[in-house]
Amino acid sequence: MCVTRRTGAMLGALMLAAVGQAIAQSTDSRLPQYNIRDLGTLGGPEAAALDINELGGIVGWSDREDGARVGFRLDPGQPMFQLAYFGDGEATALSNYPEEACGWSTHYLTGNRRAVYFIFDLIVEIGAPGGEPSQANDVNDNGLAVGWLDETGFVRRAWTWSGSTGFAFLPPLGNGPSEAHAVNEAGQVVGVSELYDAGMRAVRWSGGPALDLGTLGGVNSSARGINNLGQVVGRSETARMTTHAFLWLPAPAYGRPAGMHDLGVLRGFVRSEACEISDHGRVVGRLIGRADDDGRQRERAFVWDACFGMRDLNNMIVTDEDWVLLAATAINNAGRIVGYGLHAGVLRAFELTPVGE
Repeated sequence: MCVTRRTGAMLGALMLAAVGQAIAQSTDSRLPQYNIRDLGTLGGPEAAALDINELGGIVGWSDREDGARVGFRLDPGQPMFQLAYFGDGEATALSNYPEEACGWSTHYLTGNRRAVYFIFDLIVEIGAPGGEPSQANDVNDNGLAVGWLDETGFVRRAWTWSGSTGFAFLPPLGNGPSEAHAVNEAGQVVGVSELYDAGMRAVRWSGGPALDLGTLGGVNSSARGINNLGQVVGRSETARMTTHAFLWLPAPAYGRPAGMHDLGVLRGFVRSEACEISDHGRVVGRLIGRADDDGRQRERAFVWDACFGMRDLNNMIVTDEDWVLLAATAINNAGRIVGYGLHAGVLRAFELTPVGE
């Protein structure tokens, strides 16, 4: 258990913080450990997992043997199967019940990316009737999907859609582009919206105008995930013009006040971004380092919580089996994590299961 206490004296608070950090750094044996599983493919070489629900269902994209790259779904104890409407695409999110999925697929006539929604054997195309580009990024248990649309004559706009309420645009901060990236069970939506000419900002919609979540001292920020407590994660520019993962709290939690908090980076990396947060406050994402001599960007998957801080997931798997985990894209409340990495040098989708589960 990680316990945080407040004291009235600044010196005492600093001492406690230093001791807590030293303890966390010296007790790596107490850190959670994970078993890793290669999720396979639909016949081609590469795949990536993008979401996992509370039942253990996973969605993402996979190459097929014919070279097409399509969305997939993988349920516990079942083989991976294709989620596709037109052509190449991705399945970006999966709800818990009745396990609706969403994503995008390339239209075979226009070549545009089109938002799609999957429920049982029904496939719904979301967006403008003219076939302009669109994408669905998340869906909750009430069937509310969120995403973006590039409609002719307009800037990119964030939207919500459900079978019962239909299609609606979300109000932007200014008159610039916006995108919706995630939605929780209460219908709170997060994403990004341009603040007139002052940069792109992480925002939250909660039944009204867009709320600017601010930045870490820089100009731009973007929200990527929200849990059922209304806690938001994403990335933000800092005052030093780099990009760090952030945690935004609507109320004090984890020994921190309300507002945006910098989750930092690990040594050897220059940027980080958070992808999702569980209801227990565990955050997953990726670290980004400087490019090597071959021009390849160094990436590593991370997990963060208030007890142990940020940790490289590559150091937390029981046997690596020639894995390099590049990004952790989603986590459920059981602590299972999915993402993508290099397995024997090939890009593959993975699932991490806490040891002992």
